[in-house]
Amino acid sequence: MADYPARFLRGEGFALTLLLPLLAGTAARAAGDDSFGQLMLAAEHGDARPLEAAIPGITDPATRALAQARLAASRLDTDAVRVALSDFKQTNDAAPAHRAMADTIATDAYFAAGRYSDVAEAARDWLALPAGADPRHTTQAIAMVGGIANSLATAPKQVLISSRPATVPAVRDRAGLTVAPASVNGTALPVVLDTGANLSTVSASTAARLGLHMVGSPANVGTATRDAVAVRIGVAGKVELAGVTLKNVAFLVLDDAQLQLPLKPAYQIEIILGFPVFRAMGRITFTTAGGFSPDGGAAASPAAPNMHLGGSDLFVDATVNGLPVSLHLDTGATATSLSPAFAKAHPDLFAALPRMNRRIGGAGGVTEIQVARLEPVDIAIADKHTVLNGIDIELSDGARSSSETQGTLGQDVLRSFAGYTVDFASGRFTPFPAGGSGPRP
Repeated sequence: MADYPARFLRGEGFALTLLLPLLAGTAARAAGDDSFGQLMLAAEHGDARPLEAAIPGITDPATRALAQARLAASRLDTDAVRVALSDFKQTNDAAPAHRAMADTIATDAYFAAGRYSDVAEAARDWLALPAGADPRHTTQAIAMVGGIANSLATAPKQVLISSRPATVPAVRDRAGLTVAPASVNGTALPVVLDTGANLSTVSASTAARLGLHMVGSPANVGTATRDAVAVRIGVAGKVELAGVTLKNVAFLVLDDAQLQLPLKPAYQIEIILGFPVFRAMGRITFTTAGGFSPDGGAAASPAAPNMHLGGSDLFVDATVNGLPVSLHLDTGATATSLSPAFAKAHPDLFAALPRMNRRIGGAGGVTEIQVARLEPVDIAIADKHTVLNGIDIELSDGARSSSETQGTLGQDVLRSFAGYTVDFASGRFTPFPAGGSGPRP
């Protein structure tokens, strides 16, 4: 699973990242550094293409079932995940590393689907494994996942009440975040729209003002700049956005200070709508002109999926100067960047590039990372190209708990197109070029 509640605000070198350490998506290493483990790890971090190509050649029933479960998770097919994990259990494979891998997949897929009781059960199974089955994570981290999931499981399930899609203005504020008008428990207010937020998030003062109902017990999550911050789970009885009405939307509730950005003057984030809200909408469209619409644009594309799920993170297949990458789709990120994993995979590319330090601040404080600057950059998605003056390649990940993803797809690329549609049913991310005839909300 990935970053909470948002990703990186590169424009001013700030980050808004909260991390649930276990769900940051590194547990596939429990299978070791064998080739199968690496295929699974790549899929867990958004690049499912190599795993899909390898499945026909996998003959061991337990290994094949795990691979099919991971691929189904990447396609947002929760039912297929359940079937594949059931097949794995029937093989009676008792290898602790494989059981840890199964628990990883269950945690990722069921968290993204809002099946929090199943997440808590997977965490309990994880904790029952022999010591060393998952050397990447401590029992404390696994218990943290179970605690968050248990709190979420006590909340009433999110339900789509009505959908009469409409277009609303979606504009970038002074922090570079995309903000749109919404209503929460009958109170109108601007909300941050962030596809990179695994859960919707709200400040404590705003939660009180909106009358959110608190459920479960307080828990801790890790952050990009601090080991842990305290959170609660709050539930909004009704959320209305762009003609869609949802009931029982769960929010992470943080102290106000944890959602302040170090801008001048100080910037306070009040509320973020994240992945569970967008997934419930089915298909969403953003336009560079400043519009957001659920179920917007033309009919679902018959083309092959180019968008995958890693935990609750959406990844889009792209190329960077001709090199294939899977980039985390994050409307909360002001700039596209590549990760230490990309740098490690392509050492010759950045060896001669200029290096510098970037400060990123967010929930819990400020940290510093080292980057190389790649200039210029051609980025292609679904045969649509855009050229940037340059992007950062991160060479160190500071205090963040995961650097295995290949990079982040931010607003600099997204806004170079006239708009884009995210279709959860077909697994397609479709940009439409500036001045083109692509779909509009």
